Amino acid sequence: MELAKGATLEGISDWVSGLLDRWRQPGLGLGIVCDGEVALTEGYGQRREGEPERVDEASLFALASLSKSFVSAGVGRLVQDGLLEWDDRVQTHLPWFQLSDPWVSEHVTVRDLMCNRLGLLPSEGRHRRVACDRRDLLRRMRHQPFRHDFRAQYGYCTDGFTVVGELVEAVTGERWEAFTNRIFWQPLGMEDTNTDHVACRLAVNSCSPHRMIQDRPFAIEWNYESHVATPAGGVNSSIRDITKWLATCAIGGRWGGREIIPSDAFAEITQAHTPERGAFAENELSCVVGSGREGIEDQAYGMGWYIHRYRSHKVLCHSGRIDGFCGFIMMLPEIQFGVIVLANADNVFLPRAVAQALLDWALGREPVDWEERFRAHQIRLNAKLRHENDERFRCDDNAPPAEDFADCCGTFLDRTGFGEARLTLRGDCLQLIVGEQTFRLLPRNANTFLAIPEDREASPQFLASLERDGSGRAIRLTTDQEAVFVRIHDRQKEILDAG
Repeated sequence: MELAKGATLEGISDWVSGLLDRWRQPGLGLGIVCDGEVALTEGYGQRREGEPERVDEASLFALASLSKSFVSAGVGRLVQDGLLEWDDRVQTHLPWFQLSDPWVSEHVTVRDLMCNRLGLLPSEGRHRRVACDRRDLLRRMRHQPFRHDFRAQYGYCTDGFTVVGELVEAVTGERWEAFTNRIFWQPLGMEDTNTDHVACRLAVNSCSPHRMIQDRPFAIEWNYESHVATPAGGVNSSIRDITKWLATCAIGGRWGGREIIPSDAFAEITQAHTPERGAFAENELSCVVGSGREGIEDQAYGMGWYIHRYRSHKVLCHSGRIDGFCGFIMMLPEIQFGVIVLANADNVFLPRAVAQALLDWALGREPVDWEERFRAHQIRLNAKLRHENDERFRCDDNAPPAEDFADCCGTFLDRTGFGEARLTLRGDCLQLIVGEQTFRLLPRNANTFLAIPEDREASPQFLASLERDGSGRAIRLTTDQEAVFVRIHDRQKEILDAG
């Protein structure tokens, strides 16, 4: 279904409503800014699959990585106030900050943290789940391996924005959350916006996140490691609130005649810093829209924003995704147009399809059936991921029961940033406890297990493998997230505990 050229805002609403059935999408929020003014804030569909409550403009969604634009804009305010410089070295303000490479640790700047050129393998699904607070997570960054050389190329690493959260506190004395609320959310009247996913989960008008399984949505619990990683992706908001932020950005940082983001800072964060090319480029739009003069050119990352040119027009955009939520924001600064789409299921290409179609609408172009093109891409991606997961998490028919691993239980130490781990047998369930996180280990074969978080939906998260010595004793537990745990025996533990 194409969006008609010259469609009215009412026609856009009808068009969006029709998308939900085709994508099996429970609910969606849409905000549009035209000529720098909020033109539409509307909700569609259900807050939770199978239940009658409808999404409206005040319904709460997780923004995930759409949170990053608040981080870079906040740094811009601190630069204006003289408390930071873009090229300050991080260790100037956080002397304890360390990565695995001492030279890189010394030379990382504030700018480096926000333009995806650190080179680190991100912490999602790794240290983030076992860290007890933000500083604890950042201290574990010295264990994160490099996947490419520092500043050599693009490689998305959300942890840099988490470091900025600690920088903000170091130079202002305020938690990043309080600072951002004071300088942005309160002046814009963003009363629905917060960083507490637990409160959102319990709120009367909150959306439930959904996981797509066999192309059907299933509600899951709203979870995010907000105590450690909020600046990187922990902001929650409604479509009526976040569209105010969109309007502010669409006109270069102003709202109601007042400067919210310093103009020099906005120019700095929305210029290209890291070309998006190489082995780790994601090409989130060009994979469907295409590259070159008739598609997308000059893809790059600024600071909290992706930047590209579409048929000669400069475009700013960003995606966001956590378990069961996804979103997309897109702007045409030259005509002060913007669109934001928030969705409560992980149809990650649906928000992109809506945004790209509305971009063409704003430019007055003949319609292209972007919805069908992105949906076909989503279907192919889902099939590929299902195949990969089926292969990765396939269990042998003769996999042994958990009880057979009773002699492997005990305490394991590691040197890869995860900390002490305990392998226990509770009833007929084998458990791996790392920090505050508990995983059920389902035997896949004689030495490998599927690790399933106990506090989340029952889907495997990673593989764990036991290594044994010549006598058959378990001596090491490794994971495909590069954790290495070495078993210590009772006498060794007594010595360690004593001294």
